[in-house]
Amino acid sequence: ERMSPILQRLAGALVEATPEWWAEGVMRVEVNRHMNGTKAMSLSIWSAQHPRDVVEATDDICTAAVALHQANRLADAEQLYRQVRQIDPQHPGACGALGVLALQVGRLDLARDLLLQAISLAPQAHFWCALADTYACMGDGAAALAAYGRARELDPQWLPAYNNAAVALLQAGSVTD
Repeated sequence: ERMSPILQRLAGALVEATPEWWAEGVMRVEVNRHMNGTKAMSLSIWSAQHPRDVVEATDDICTAAVALHQANRLADAEQLYRQVRQIDPQHPGACGALGVLALQVGRLDLARDLLLQAISLAPQAHFWCALADTYACMGDGAAALAAYGRARELDPQWLPAYNNAAVALLQAGSVTD
């Protein structure tokens, strides 16, 4: 698809305003399809000469995405998480958050895959708990309980792992009133 005139002007203005900074950069325009079917065009800029700026930028973008996610603006959050992953495909926060978002919209296979990838990058309790929630939604109680157990091992203070494991046990009929 063609770049919109607005993005063309934006890209040109960025290059014109900071030619020395962007001389070695890579500018990329992509059209993304969101999980809900909408389309969005994004402009991604990355400069290998300034890796520290890139890390700070991805963290800032991810923080903004989390705020949108918490405000239930899922398509906007997804777009920002994907922009972070364009810049840094190994960003565990963006990967895990996309997994949680996929779980929220019922794309369970995608959620599982993204959360497993996030865990491989940074085995954190909240990723394990979200993976367990995904397994529970998929009807795999044994895998869910194992993942909740791993979350509790990593962070014994992570209360959702205890609560959600108890709910999974009740649903499985393993615990009676």
